[in-house]
Amino acid sequence: MTTENPLWLDDKLQFARLLCELAATQPDMNLIETADSMDLSMDEITILFDRAHDVWEEAKEETR
Repeated sequence: MTTENPLWLDDKLQFARLLCELAATQPDMNLIETADSMDLSMDEITILFDRAHDVWEEAKEETR
């Protein structure tokens, strides 16, 4: 069960994972609406996805 795994409870890790999975599986996401609703620019949204990717990749390396 995933709730027994301490990595599952790590919000920083799981939020990064979620963003990475969304980016990988939802290429047609309307990020303009997301940026507008968050009062961010498209550049800032892209940076958030990049940061999430970095966190997720680092976490995967640490668990190997």
